[in-house]
Amino acid sequence: MFIISPLSRCASPEKADRFFEHISDIARVTQDTEPQVVAYAWFRAVEDDNAVPAHYLRGLEVYETIEANQIVHRASAPYKTFRSAVAQESLLEQPSDLRFWRPTGIGFLSNGKEPIICADGSNEEFVVVYETLPKPGQKEEVLQRLRDVANDCGGALSFWVLERGESDGDGVYVFSRWTGKGAWEAFMESGSGRVMRLVEGECEQWLCTKWHGRGLGFLARKGCSVGRG
Repeated sequence: MFIISPLSRCASPEKADRFFEHISDIARVTQDTEPQVVAYAWFRAVEDDNAVPAHYLRGLEVYETIEANQIVHRASAPYKTFRSAVAQESLLEQPSDLRFWRPTGIGFLSNGKEPIICADGSNEEFVVVYETLPKPGQKEEVLQRLRDVANDCGGALSFWVLERGESDGDGVYVFSRWTGKGAWEAFMESGSGRVMRLVEGECEQWLCTKWHGRGLGFLARKGCSVGRG
């Protein structure tokens, strides 16, 4: 799998709205006509998250092949319109990071207990993303701790651990999704939450951002299972 999770630094709340309008058009076409796209979901920042401004957006896009992303997806009319608008309207403060993440074999995008749809804005799900760079020599220890957490976080709707490719360094990424903010806070007070704080201490870079689960798009195509690994 080839996964991107852009942190899109929109230039203003108004430009974030424009960005989201275009993403909505792309999401519909992607779901209807691109079967090799497993997930295509975008989220708005939680207003009280001090890590990023409220007008930043976060995507999670999962492709079966690199061609599904770089050829098929980028060829759609809504995508081309979007790219033109980003440039002509200066929607972003800086280009988004579109480097690929890849599964580590740890965790799950879906716990398999509920539909993985986030399109209608009717739920109160809560998404927390961790982007980390382990200290030199600590990556395997970090991954082992995250494996322990993934095996003991029954309250999570998603807890998926990714890594960069060999040429892109030792970055580690965790996409977690919860029934609400309270569920995540309870997790952080549990033994698994304490392990997450140990992981933070083993990383030289650590960015934890929080997002509304009521975004747009889809987190698993119907009939397609993205489970452990």
